[in-house]
Amino acid sequence: MLFRSEHHRQILDALTAAPGGASAIAARCGLLAHQVNKRLHELAKAGMIQETGRLVESASGRREREWRVS
Repeated sequence: MLFRSEHHRQILDALTAAPGGASAIAARCGLLAHQVNKRLHELAKAGMIQETGRLVESASGRREREWRVS
């Protein structure tokens, strides 16, 4: 549980600075992209973040959803 709340805080801080995809958020807060992906859906379900409707390029060159603070 400690990791979850800390990850939520780190992700929210990163998204407060600017919207981004999972890989950009991970780079800003020092987490791995799969850790961020797991928490994005939890934060969205809680109504704290939402998709922007845009697709952005990930660190690996793939397209991923962009997120922002609600």
